[in-house]
Amino acid sequence: MADPVRSDTFDKLRQVLVGLRRRIRRYVLIEGISLTVCVLGTLFWVSLLLEWGYFRLSNFEPPIALRAILIIGGIALTVGTAGVWVISRLLRNMQLRSLAMVLERRFPQLDDRLILAVETSESPDEATTRMNRILTDRAIGEVVDLLPTLRIGDVFDALPLRRAALAALVLIASIAVFGATNADAMSTWWRAFVGFEDAYRMRATRLTTSAVLPPDERVVRLNPESPLKHPRGGDLSLLIEVSDTPRPDGAEWVIPEQVTVYSRDGRGASSVVPAVQVGETQFRVVIEEVVDDLRLWVSGNDYTDRVPYVVQIVDAPRMDSAALAILYPAYMQRNRQDEDGGPIPDATPLTGPAVEIPVESYFDFEITFNKPMLNARVRFGGDELTIGDFRDSTGDAERSFRAAYVVEGIEGEPPTRTLLEENWARGLWDETRTRLTLPLLVTDAARGVISEPPEGRPGPVGQPLFAVPPDVLMRLWVEDFDEIATVEPVRIELRAIPDLPPEINTRPTGIGGLITRTAVIPVAGQVRDDFGIRDAQFEYQLQAKSAPDDAPQAGWIPRTLRRPPSGLPTVFELGRSDDEEYEWLDTAPLDLELGDVLSVVVIAEDANDLIGPQVTRGEVFQFRVVTAEELLGVLFNAELNQRKTFEQVIEEIEDVRTDLSGAIENATKVSTLRESGDRDELRTAVLAVRRSADRAYAELSQNRQSTATIADEFRQIFQQLVNNRIHTEAQLERIDSRILEPLDMLVDNSFPAATDSVAEIRRADRETRPVEPYLRRSIDQVEDMLRTMREVLDEMQSLADMQEALQELSSIYKDLSDVKAKTKEEQKRDILNNLGGGLFE
Repeated sequence: MADPVRSDTFDKLRQVLVGLRRRIRRYVLIEGISLTVCVLGTLFWVSLLLEWGYFRLSNFEPPIALRAILIIGGIALTVGTAGVWVISRLLRNMQLRSLAMVLERRFPQLDDRLILAVETSESPDEATTRMNRILTDRAIGEVVDLLPTLRIGDVFDALPLRRAALAALVLIASIAVFGATNADAMSTWWRAFVGFEDAYRMRATRLTTSAVLPPDERVVRLNPESPLKHPRGGDLSLLIEVSDTPRPDGAEWVIPEQVTVYSRDGRGASSVVPAVQVGETQFRVVIEEVVDDLRLWVSGNDYTDRVPYVVQIVDAPRMDSAALAILYPAYMQRNRQDEDGGPIPDATPLTGPAVEIPVESYFDFEITFNKPMLNARVRFGGDELTIGDFRDSTGDAERSFRAAYVVEGIEGEPPTRTLLEENWARGLWDETRTRLTLPLLVTDAARGVISEPPEGRPGPVGQPLFAVPPDVLMRLWVEDFDEIATVEPVRIELRAIPDLPPEINTRPTGIGGLITRTAVIPVAGQVRDDFGIRDAQFEYQLQAKSAPDDAPQAGWIPRTLRRPPSGLPTVFELGRSDDEEYEWLDTAPLDLELGDVLSVVVIAEDANDLIGPQVTRGEVFQFRVVTAEELLGVLFNAELNQRKTFEQVIEEIEDVRTDLSGAIENATKVSTLRESGDRDELRTAVLAVRRSADRAYAELSQNRQSTATIADEFRQIFQQLVNNRIHTEAQLERIDSRILEPLDMLVDNSFPAATDSVAEIRRADRETRPVEPYLRRSIDQVEDMLRTMREVLDEMQSLADMQEALQELSSIYKDLSDVKAKTKEEQKRDILNNLGGGLFE
């Protein structure tokens, strides 16, 4: 049976130990909660600092994933702290024996008696001897008496608990004060780590970025979700502006001191480009020669783009090729014909910045581009064609097809705008929008959009076309489907080849300013025209000597050519036949009188039936009609002058012979001194030979030209004798065979041979060969020339004697005619006197 006293004692011991257990758990709970609060507070401040630092460094909110990781890690740390410092310690099994041991360690005076009491209470041993039981009860009684005297609280170390609680209180207080004094920051933290918002910070600056697109400086707002198409190699111009939207807190947006653009291309290369402030709230930056795709971030003050802008590089619009299909005016006869007789356009590729087209020609100008095009603008001087899809004047993103032709006003008049029929205008583009065909007519007869070609002009009938003025600069701008427009226009100079009047270049040949009444007037030369000569002929005008000064001038009388132009040649050579390279006007049928003045001209006309035909008059040649005797006298004087000149040539050639003959002695000396002799004497002899050869070479060259001139002059005399019909066959044969032929032989053979021989003297001297043989050969050739020249001079003298005799005979004949005329006058006067004496006395 249980001992009531002993049971009561055990109850008292259990109460003490259970109280200790309760106090231990309260301690653990308070400490664990404090530490958990410390972890939570620390996590708050750490997350707050990390978020602030990340934003300051990058101007970005930390990524949601990073914040989530931080929160999850914080929760895990908090739960772990609570689990370790609270839950696990509270759930720990604290038996009475363990509690007794705690008290035994803290209070040594218990002397293991408390342990004995706890063990006895847990496992009483009925078989224990009475003595042991007595001793045990005594020990338990002593413990029971001693326990009230113990300070159970001394078992606990209060310092860690105080520290933990103080730290927790400080953290809670700091967070409370921070939240009360900086509600915005607390709200930021809440939105960042509780709300997990993507963009939650209130920035002082907000920037918007736009691209400035050439050529009209159009501003396009960039969108991170829509790449900006940019031409390869072009400069990218960005306009960065402080936002004009209201700031949420009602304050003004802060203008940053510096704006920076960060870029990264497709190869991973990065660059930093500072912007330049161009206005109070505007900044400008230019990235030059962009050739790779880019990603761009704009940063200024506390703002940085979260999502980069994407720049996609594409090929710039350009003209790949161009070709012209030309139809020429019919009168030019340049169009090839098909089987049905219709004209075939002349296909001409454009190979340079200019193209030449005959005026009044029609052509389809086919332009091929490297990619499909939205629209095109073509300017012809001051006129402009717009065709394609355009935005309206407000810049609306919706495009509509428009086609119009504007003709520049003249002398202050307003321009004229013509809308083109849409279906027809769309047809100027091909289905792929990579080819544009412009129907053009180069003309002065119309301008702008015309319904059909003017009369006589080539081109499609019943279809509109564009009439452009001649010699106009064509400028072409295009915009492709990437909305990239050409900055600089394609320039093509349309050079109109005008149909100028024929150009006449003629001259009388074999005739002088004096002619006989039966002369023929040969005219040589050519007529040129751009596109063909339809007709050419002589015209002559006669001014009679007997006409009074105030008499009206006679008109021009046409005279056809023996061989007029045929087939619209662009170059027409005057010629009676293939052997006669001249046309002539025969004056015999004109009944010329002595003293009359005959004017002769060649006229030509082209085949231009649009503005012509155009007629050109060549140079007017005037001739005075004289007697044969007077003309022979003039020719005799000309021959006399040439004979004197020829005598001078002979004298100079004789001097050449003398100079060369004198050089033989020095040439012989040179040969001797080269073998052995005085070097100075050798040098003197060599120089003497060289000077003789140089003088001979110069004289021979000059006199050859003089002889050729004399031959030409005698040939003119010969031709004038023939053309004026005052020659005899014997006279012509003598001039031709005894003067002209020898002179031609001298010019073509003798002079060149002698000159070459003299040149050989100089070469032999330079090569230290004997020069004497060449000297003697040159002298022999000069002797032969002189012999021929003297024969020609003798013939000239004989001809002069004959001409002089003819002049004397002519003078005698004239004197006899005058005497005869005077005798008749005297006889008439005597008869009248005799008759008058009888009748009028």
